[in-house]
Amino acid sequence: MPRTCSICKLKTRNAIDKALVEPGATIRGVARQFRVSDDALTRHVKAGHIVQKIAKAQQAQDIAEADDLLKEIIEIQQHQKTIFNEARERTIEGYKVPDNRLALEALRDQSKIVELKGKVLGSFVKDAAKTAPAGAAIVAPLTPEAARKIGDIVAGNL
Repeated sequence: MPRTCSICKLKTRNAIDKALVEPGATIRGVARQFRVSDDALTRHVKAGHIVQKIAKAQQAQDIAEADDLLKEIIEIQQHQKTIFNEARERTIEGYKVPDNRLALEALRDQSKIVELKGKVLGSFVKDAAKTAPAGAAIVAPLTPEAARKIGDIVAGNL
C-alpha cells in the first residue's frame, strides 16, 4: 500500500516548499528549520512534489499574464472600432463625407489586432497541431456587421 507524503500533509508545507527553492537552501537546513526529518524531506523532493507545485504556479502566472494581455488587446480593438466608425460616419457641414483613407487604415490595424488576439488565444490551446488535420485553419465566423464592412471595402463603397 503506497504511503502518502508526510510533508504534503503538513500545515507548513507551503513555507517548506518556499524555503526549499530559496538560493542556497539545503534539505538538512530546511528540515532543521521546520523540525521535519531529512529523509521525509528528501522523499518529498525526489517524488517531484515541489516540481509539480512550481509548474502549476508557473502555468497560473502564464495564464494571468496572457489574460491581462488579452484585456489590453480588446481595449485597443475597441478604440480601433471607434476610429473606424467615426471615419465612416464623418460629416462636414451636415453632409456625410466618410474619410475612406482613415477607415481603411483602421481596418488594417484591426486585422493586425485580430491576428495578435488569435496568437494570444492560441497560447491556451495545447497540442493544436496534433488534433487538427494538416493544413487546417481555425477561423472564427465574421459578425454580420464585419462582413458588411468588408463587403463595402471590396466593392469600393467607402
